[in-house]
Amino acid sequence: MTKLINPEDAVGNFGTVPVYVDPDAPSGSKVIAIDEVTGEALAKAIPFTEEQTVEFQAYRDEAPVRQMQAIRDHRNRLLIETDWAALGDVTMSDAMKTYRQALRDVPASNTIYEDVTWPTKPE
Repeated sequence: MTKLINPEDAVGNFGTVPVYVDPDAPSGSKVIAIDEVTGEALAKAIPFTEEQTVEFQAYRDEAPVRQMQAIRDHRNRLLIETDWAALGDVTMSDAMKTYRQALRDVPASNTIYEDVTWPTKPE
């Protein structure tokens, strides 16, 4: 059985996209470049077997899940940067409260990472 594409299996990059090797492909035709967020094949040098096609479609079908995870991960990093403002001995400004609430609301109103308008962090 062909293994599903896994980020740890990347052997290089095609531009900014990781490149994977299919060990079962004929010699000289092993490279597939996959966009990890959308699951789109950017370059396909080998024909997929029926099994690989099913696995690839499953990977593409999971793209919305990966998009939402990327949104949540970025949102969480931004919240962590301002966690100090939520400590008990700090008075949080209204601007910071609004910013942090806007960050928490981002996943509810966005499904594509590139389309997110991130709120501006107050000074």
